[in-house]
Amino acid sequence: MAETPLTDGGFEDSRPDQSVIVFPLKEQGLTSHTVLRAVSEFTDTPILDLPPLVDTIEVDFLDEMFSPDTDGSTDFSFKYYDCLVTVTADTVRVSDANK
Repeated sequence: MAETPLTDGGFEDSRPDQSVIVFPLKEQGLTSHTVLRAVSEFTDTPILDLPPLVDTIEVDFLDEMFSPDTDGSTDFSFKYYDCLVTVTADTVRVSDANK
């Protein structure tokens, strides 16, 4: 089943104008996969058309840092595909890095 992102109030027809999109982190999924889904949704770009995430961040580090085994006390932000991505213990938040 597809995840439904949470937004800051953007309407379906105004998706490109959203300022923030938030995806919940699921215990069974990898954080890096959620980042890709969130950026894909935010930018309206197919996941396969995004640049490799590994060219921006060490994917294994990201997945381990936010695995279900961690205490969840850290937030981490980085820029990817003109987006500011912020990962918390339970969400991936994507916004425009140029605003």
